Amino acid sequence: MAKTTELLVDKFMETLQPVKEDTEIAELIDIMKNEKTTFLPVVAKNEKLIGCVFDYNLLNLVRFESAPMAGTVWKDYIDKADGKKKAKDIMDTKIVTVSPTDTIDSALRIMDNNDARVLTVTDENGKFIGVLRLRTIFGKLLKESE
Repeated sequence: MAKTTELLVDKFMETLQPVKEDTEIAELIDIMKNEKTTFLPVVAKNEKLIGCVFDYNLLNLVRFESAPMAGTVWKDYIDKADGKKKAKDIMDTKIVTVSPTDTIDSALRIMDNNDARVLTVTDENGKFIGVLRLRTIFGKLLKESE
């Protein structure tokens, strides 16, 4: 089995369709549900990564007193004013990225230092190209060791 210092991010990254910064909340919820993901990368018109919307960003908009804890119905429990918000209004802009040519070892260190289970992968121009999930790394490493 290869060492994590020899394995590159590009062999472990997954594709995920980014959303535009003006994507509305209801659509974000639908995309997350359909893609079975807890976050979506947000890109500007030039396709550069500018932020990420996480499930907790959306959860902050839900009226808890009446909402069930199931994301599939969240949009029914968001105030109309909040429902008009866009991805750019709620996204996190502190983004931790890696390059496809970085090693898995360095990516794991970045994840550990940032308490992250997922990293965005960008090219040298800052364009979003994929995601690197901790579960995918471990899944592939375990499968390789069998």
